Amino acid sequence: MVQYKDNGDPDNFYRLADYEEQDDGSFILSWIDEENRGDRFEDPWTLYSHALIDKVDLLDSDFIILDWLPNFSDGKSKPRVRDLSFSMQQRLKKYELFEVVDCRDVRGQAELRAKMQDGIPFAGKSTARILFVYSSNDDKRSAEAVLLRSSDLKYDGRLFSLKSRTPGSSPSVDIYQLDYDDIYSLPLQPTQDDRYLYMSSTLPNPVGKMSIRSFEDYAADYVKWFYDRAGEGLTRVQRREISSFVEGAFKVPERLEDFIGATLPREELADIVDSVQRIVHPESDTMSKLVASVLENDETFRNECRQKLLSGNDPEMMSLRAETTRLSKERDDAQSSLNVLLHERDVTRLKIDECKKAKSSAEAELHNIEEQKDQLLQRLNDDVALRLGLQAVVSNKAPQSITVDNSTALMPSACAYAAIDGPSLVVKNTVSEAFAANLKQLGYKDANGQSIGIKAFASGVLSSLSATNMLAIDSSFAVAVANALSVALNGQAAMHVSIPEAYSDAEAIARQCESNTYHVLVLDNVLDTLNEGMIFALSRLSTQTIFILPIGARGNLRLLAPEAWEHVFYVPTENFACIPVRGLEKLKMYYKSSAGWEPVKPSKALYDDLSAIESVSQIVPIASWYIPLAIADVIEKTSETDDSSELLSADEWLCLHLLLVAYGSGDQKSIDDFRDSMSDSRWNVDSFMRRLVGNRNVR
Repeated sequence: MVQYKDNGDPDNFYRLADYEEQDDGSFILSWIDEENRGDRFEDPWTLYSHALIDKVDLLDSDFIILDWLPNFSDGKSKPRVRDLSFSMQQRLKKYELFEVVDCRDVRGQAELRAKMQDGIPFAGKSTARILFVYSSNDDKRSAEAVLLRSSDLKYDGRLFSLKSRTPGSSPSVDIYQLDYDDIYSLPLQPTQDDRYLYMSSTLPNPVGKMSIRSFEDYAADYVKWFYDRAGEGLTRVQRREISSFVEGAFKVPERLEDFIGATLPREELADIVDSVQRIVHPESDTMSKLVASVLENDETFRNECRQKLLSGNDPEMMSLRAETTRLSKERDDAQSSLNVLLHERDVTRLKIDECKKAKSSAEAELHNIEEQKDQLLQRLNDDVALRLGLQAVVSNKAPQSITVDNSTALMPSACAYAAIDGPSLVVKNTVSEAFAANLKQLGYKDANGQSIGIKAFASGVLSSLSATNMLAIDSSFAVAVANALSVALNGQAAMHVSIPEAYSDAEAIARQCESNTYHVLVLDNVLDTLNEGMIFALSRLSTQTIFILPIGARGNLRLLAPEAWEHVFYVPTENFACIPVRGLEKLKMYYKSSAGWEPVKPSKALYDDLSAIESVSQIVPIASWYIPLAIADVIEKTSETDDSSELLSADEWLCLHLLLVAYGSGDQKSIDDFRDSMSDSRWNVDSFMRRLVGNRNVR
């Protein structure tokens, strides 16, 4: 049975009974005991199927035959449900369900007839045939009910009532005596009163008949029925004789009861006799009213009368037909003219609507252009002001001369973050494992459980080093990442150096790296002072040293030349937190790889597949494609051999870097579209953009 929500939408199917097929192909219905229902998994109360719920509106009744079985896949899933095949539905059709409607305010047959005219309250979709209970027997264990087809009833969503009389329909219905034990009370619906079903698929034998309509409703039918039985026809000249003729009919009450189909009490026989006499009395206008009613409701009879009337040769009728023809032609001409005017009006309205749409579209486009212009002007003003401010700061600071390898240079010597003496050495199989373990030791954590995981982060950093040796990292994480990576590679802390403003002697840095065999070198102040010359100079070096470029002020990144991202990869650290550890020497242990490490070489056919940057390939310069394509290729190769549960997605790892590249290279609409496409990313894209575009702490 379909169960409904409070708002009237279908919710699920309530399990009322199970059918069991016998050896002879027949079926037995086993009704569910409401008080002894079992486990909701093996003996469910309700069943659900999304596909079938969508078809509820197509059902003729609230009752449906379904096929279900428990879902033993995991012991928790809901039962599987399917609609029966057509052949099975046909075999089960003989087990008809009968809905039982309790006419609570009715006492006896006379009140039931009156109530069927006014309407009996009901809510839902009933069965094809319905039992209406109108009287309870003295034993209080059974009741009397009449059986009606739903097709004989009108239903307006809240009341059942009899349809208009169909000529020739039987005026009587069968009476059944129902045991209360055979009536099944259905579960109460949120928006319905109590409903009941007759539990047996077959009805008991009828105990009698009763007339279900008012006697006046059958009076005209009775007159025609009696004349047909008496073998008499009616003509216009016999109209005055009708009254005495019907009087003779009433002297034979057996014929009246034969028409009704039931034995009637004397007082009810008197009622129907009185009704028929009122219809056929020659001195009253009742017959005229009856004829008018037939003309109004019987279209066939009305057409026949019209044809006979119009086919006469009466001069007045012929004149009326000619006048009717003339008026019909004038009406058709007027209608044609009106149709032309209506068509012209519709065409004009269509043109007006098209003009309004074109105007609205042009206004929207103009408004969009104005907004983009204002954004570009504001961005240009901000960028110019920040550039001038940075140049002023740089020009007011004189660089210091430092001696490196007996030569004069403008760069201080690099120094280590901490000495590694105290902690114990723990050997890991791979650099990736050692790197991830060191990150955890140095306080690197997934802040809200929504990020990619420490192991996946370590794998992403190593995959990025296959494309470039320059990594841009938030200054809050740069030291931890640098030390964790350096210790994993060679068991030593990373080196760091503060680069003076406007310094770009990459050769001096290369000489220091070669003389000291640095593995990881942190270069402070390169990004924060927008030292693009230093970035381009480092990109031309042939060195194995890994350069970490800390990001102090995110707002400065939008001032960086877009070409810089052709050599530097932005490492995503959103959703992570780093709890500082004061010195590596205070750790109890650190981790180093037992094997050497070489970056994985990207495939030579990188540009054959642009799926990794498909969403921005139209707005990002071709020169900026190499780093993301190479990283995506290495991530795919690594994932094929990595047995870790934390698999890295290239889309997740590259999305913020691509957003930076697109911001510096594309128009605002393309940037907004790309940002919207990243709505499902685990990184906080909106927070990243606010820090990039709206940061007021830029210098």
